[in-house]
Amino acid sequence: MKIGEISIFRIAQVLLLLLLTLSLTGCFFNFLQTARTVGAGNTALTLGLGAILNADNPSYLTPQGRLIIGVSKGIDLGVQSGAMIGIGAAAGDVDFLGVTGDLKIALVSEPNLLVAIGAGGGYSHDGYINKNGWGLSFSGYFEPIFPHVPDLSCCLGYRLQLPLEARNESDSMVCHQVTVSMALFVSDQARVIVEFGKLLSKKLYSFAIALEVTLSK
Repeated sequence: MKIGEISIFRIAQVLLLLLLTLSLTGCFFNFLQTARTVGAGNTALTLGLGAILNADNPSYLTPQGRLIIGVSKGIDLGVQSGAMIGIGAAAGDVDFLGVTGDLKIALVSEPNLLVAIGAGGGYSHDGYINKNGWGLSFSGYFEPIFPHVPDLSCCLGYRLQLPLEARNESDSMVCHQVTVSMALFVSDQARVIVEFGKLLSKKLYSFAIALEVTLSK
Protein backbone atom coordinates (compact mmCIF):
# COMPACT_ATOMS: atom_id res chain seq x y z
CA MET A 1 0.00 0.00 0.00
CA LYS A 2 1.22 3.51 -0.79
CA ILE A 3 0.48 6.97 0.55
CA GLY A 4 1.37 9.26 -2.31
CA GLU A 5 4.82 8.07 -3.35
CA ILE A 6 5.77 6.61 0.05
CA SER A 7 5.02 2.96 0.81
CA ILE A 8 3.79 1.75 4.19
CA PHE A 9 6.82 -0.55 4.33
CA ARG A 10 9.17 2.42 3.85
CA ILE A 11 7.42 4.37 6.60
CA ALA A 12 7.73 1.38 8.96
CA GLN A 13 11.46 1.04 8.19
CA VAL A 14 12.11 4.71 8.90
CA LEU A 15 10.09 4.69 12.15
CA LEU A 16 11.88 1.59 13.43
CA LEU A 17 15.34 3.00 12.76
CA LEU A 18 14.37 6.39 14.17
CA LEU A 19 13.31 4.72 17.43
CA LEU A 20 16.66 2.94 17.58
CA THR A 21 18.62 6.16 17.10
CA LEU A 22 16.64 7.85 19.85
CA SER A 23 16.86 4.98 22.34
CA LEU A 24 20.08 3.16 21.54
CA THR A 25 27.80 3.85 21.93
CA GLY A 26 30.44 1.55 21.92
CA CYS A 27 34.15 1.94 21.32
CA PHE A 28 34.20 -1.57 19.82
CA PHE A 29 32.06 -0.47 16.86
CA ASN A 30 33.74 0.56 13.62
CA PHE A 31 32.26 3.44 11.64
CA LEU A 32 31.71 1.39 8.42
CA GLN A 33 30.58 4.57 6.67
CA THR A 34 31.82 7.86 5.22
CA ALA A 35 30.22 11.26 4.58
CA ARG A 36 28.36 9.92 1.53
CA THR A 37 24.60 9.42 1.88
CA VAL A 38 22.69 6.72 -0.03
CA GLY A 39 20.00 8.93 -1.58
CA ALA A 40 16.31 9.40 -0.96
CA GLY A 41 14.36 6.15 -0.92
CA ASN A 42 17.41 3.92 -1.27
CA THR A 43 18.52 1.22 1.14
CA ALA A 44 22.11 0.06 1.70
CA LEU A 45 23.52 -2.98 3.46
CA THR A 46 27.11 -3.06 4.74
CA LEU A 47 28.89 -6.22 5.87
CA GLY A 48 32.31 -5.86 7.45
CA LEU A 49 34.98 -7.51 9.53
CA GLY A 50 36.66 -5.39 12.19
CA ALA A 51 39.49 -5.95 14.62
CA ILE A 52 40.15 -4.30 17.99
CA LEU A 53 43.83 -4.30 18.93
CA ASN A 54 45.20 -3.39 22.35
CA ALA A 55 48.75 -4.06 23.54
CA ASP A 56 47.69 -4.11 27.21
CA ASN A 57 44.48 -6.15 26.88
CA PRO A 58 43.01 -8.98 24.81
CA SER A 59 42.18 -8.31 21.17
CA TYR A 60 38.96 -9.12 19.33
CA LEU A 61 37.58 -9.69 15.85
CA THR A 62 34.28 -7.88 15.37
CA PRO A 63 32.13 -8.98 12.41
CA GLN A 64 29.47 -6.33 11.91
CA GLY A 65 26.49 -5.49 9.76
CA ARG A 66 24.93 -2.11 9.02
CA LEU A 67 21.56 -1.23 7.48
CA ILE A 68 21.02 2.27 6.04
CA ILE A 69 17.82 3.90 4.79
CA GLY A 70 17.87 7.13 2.77
CA VAL A 71 15.11 9.15 4.42
CA SER A 72 15.51 12.03 1.99
CA LYS A 73 18.22 13.67 -0.08
CA GLY A 74 21.22 14.06 2.23
CA ILE A 75 19.68 12.34 5.28
CA ASP A 76 20.32 8.71 6.28
CA LEU A 77 19.10 6.56 9.15
CA GLY A 78 21.32 3.61 10.07
CA VAL A 79 21.45 0.74 12.53
CA GLN A 80 24.51 -1.41 13.23
CA SER A 81 25.21 -4.59 15.18
CA GLY A 82 27.71 -7.40 15.40
CA ALA A 83 29.63 -9.86 17.53
CA MET A 84 32.92 -10.00 19.45
CA ILE A 85 35.27 -12.97 18.93
CA GLY A 86 38.33 -13.13 21.15
CA ILE A 87 41.77 -13.77 19.67
CA GLY A 88 45.12 -14.35 21.35
CA ALA A 89 44.69 -14.32 25.12
CA ALA A 90 40.92 -13.99 24.67
CA ALA A 91 40.57 -16.92 22.25
CA GLY A 92 37.28 -18.71 22.77
CA ASP A 93 35.40 -15.65 24.04
CA VAL A 94 32.32 -14.85 21.95
CA ASP A 95 29.82 -12.15 22.86
CA PHE A 96 27.15 -9.86 21.41
CA LEU A 97 28.67 -6.53 20.39
CA GLY A 98 25.50 -4.52 20.89
CA VAL A 99 23.24 -2.33 18.75
CA THR A 100 23.75 1.27 17.71
CA GLY A 101 21.68 3.64 15.61
CA ASP A 102 22.46 6.99 14.02
CA LEU A 103 21.04 9.82 11.94
CA LYS A 104 23.45 11.33 9.38
CA ILE A 105 22.91 14.68 7.65
CA ALA A 106 24.96 15.90 4.67
CA LEU A 107 26.21 19.48 5.06
CA VAL A 108 28.28 19.71 1.87
CA SER A 109 27.68 17.63 -1.25
CA GLU A 110 30.01 18.82 -4.00
CA PRO A 111 31.65 16.77 -6.78
CA ASN A 112 35.02 16.85 -4.99
CA LEU A 113 33.98 17.16 -1.33
CA LEU A 114 31.43 15.61 1.02
CA VAL A 115 30.89 16.75 4.62
CA ALA A 116 28.34 15.29 7.04
CA ILE A 117 27.45 15.19 10.72
CA GLY A 118 25.67 12.50 12.70
CA ALA A 119 24.04 11.78 16.04
CA GLY A 120 22.82 8.60 17.66
CA GLY A 121 23.57 6.16 20.40
CA GLY A 122 23.34 2.57 21.44
CA TYR A 123 23.77 -0.30 23.84
CA SER A 124 27.09 -2.07 23.68
CA HIS A 125 29.37 -4.53 25.40
CA ASP A 126 32.81 -3.57 26.71
CA GLY A 127 34.90 -6.71 26.75
CA TYR A 128 37.62 -5.14 28.91
CA ILE A 129 35.35 -4.67 31.91
CA ASN A 130 32.76 -7.30 30.95
CA LYS A 131 29.92 -4.83 31.27
CA ASN A 132 27.14 -3.53 29.03
CA GLY A 133 26.15 0.11 28.82
CA TRP A 134 24.09 2.78 27.11
CA GLY A 135 25.48 5.91 25.52
CA LEU A 136 25.06 8.73 23.01
CA SER A 137 27.34 9.64 20.13
CA PHE A 138 27.97 12.63 17.89
CA SER A 139 30.07 12.31 14.74
CA GLY A 140 31.54 14.24 11.83
CA TYR A 141 32.81 13.17 8.40
CA PHE A 142 35.10 14.99 5.94
CA GLU A 143 35.49 13.19 2.60
CA PRO A 144 37.55 14.62 -0.29
CA ILE A 145 37.01 12.90 -3.63
CA PHE A 146 40.01 12.60 -5.95
CA PRO A 147 39.12 14.50 -9.17
CA HIS A 148 41.15 12.21 -11.45
CA VAL A 149 39.89 9.04 -9.71
CA PRO A 150 36.23 9.83 -8.88
CA ASP A 151 35.54 6.27 -7.69
CA LEU A 152 38.12 6.67 -4.89
CA SER A 153 37.80 8.86 -1.80
CA CYS A 154 39.43 9.33 1.59
CA CYS A 155 37.35 10.12 4.67
CA LEU A 156 38.34 11.53 8.06
CA GLY A 157 35.87 10.61 10.77
CA TYR A 158 35.41 11.72 14.38
CA ARG A 159 33.02 10.39 17.01
CA LEU A 160 32.34 11.82 20.47
CA GLN A 161 30.92 9.20 22.83
CA LEU A 162 29.00 10.08 25.98
CA PRO A 163 28.38 7.13 28.37
CA LEU A 164 25.06 7.26 30.21
CA GLU A 165 25.92 4.53 32.72
CA ALA A 166 29.18 5.47 34.45
CA ARG A 167 30.57 2.56 36.44
CA ASN A 168 33.48 4.44 37.99
CA GLU A 169 35.21 7.80 37.63
CA SER A 170 37.19 6.83 34.53
CA ASP A 171 34.10 5.43 32.79
CA SER A 172 32.26 8.72 33.22
CA MET A 173 34.71 10.49 30.91
CA VAL A 174 33.76 11.13 27.30
CA CYS A 175 35.57 9.16 24.61
CA HIS A 176 37.03 10.52 21.37
CA GLN A 177 37.32 8.16 18.42
CA VAL A 178 39.03 9.11 15.12
CA THR A 179 39.24 7.17 11.87
CA VAL A 180 40.83 7.39 8.45
CA SER A 181 39.16 5.38 5.72
CA MET A 182 39.43 4.78 1.99
CA ALA A 183 36.36 3.99 -0.12
CA LEU A 184 36.47 2.57 -3.65
CA PHE A 185 33.44 1.98 -5.87
CA VAL A 186 33.73 -1.46 -7.48
CA SER A 187 30.41 -1.01 -9.34
CA ASP A 188 27.68 1.62 -9.64
CA GLN A 189 26.03 0.36 -6.45
CA ALA A 190 28.82 -1.26 -4.44
CA ARG A 191 31.96 0.03 -2.78
CA VAL A 192 34.69 -1.34 -0.52
CA ILE A 193 35.59 0.60 2.63
CA VAL A 194 38.91 0.11 4.46
CA GLU A 195 39.11 1.84 7.85
CA PHE A 196 41.77 2.50 10.49
CA GLY A 197 40.80 3.99 13.84
CA LYS A 198 42.06 5.07 17.28
CA LEU A 199 40.30 5.68 20.57
CA LEU A 200 42.20 8.68 21.90
CA SER A 201 41.52 8.06 25.58
CA LYS A 202 42.78 4.45 25.47
CA LYS A 203 45.54 2.41 23.85
CA LEU A 204 42.91 1.02 21.53
CA TYR A 205 43.30 0.68 17.76
CA SER A 206 40.80 -0.61 15.24
CA PHE A 207 40.75 -1.86 11.67
CA ALA A 208 37.90 -2.86 9.38
CA ILE A 209 37.18 -3.82 5.81
CA ALA A 210 33.60 -3.77 4.55
CA LEU A 211 31.44 -4.07 1.45
CA GLU A 212 28.54 -1.62 1.11
CA VAL A 213 25.82 -2.42 -1.43
CA THR A 214 23.11 0.14 -2.25
CA LEU A 215 19.72 -1.06 -3.45
CA SER A 216 17.85 1.45 -5.58
CA LYS A 217 14.22 2.14 -4.79
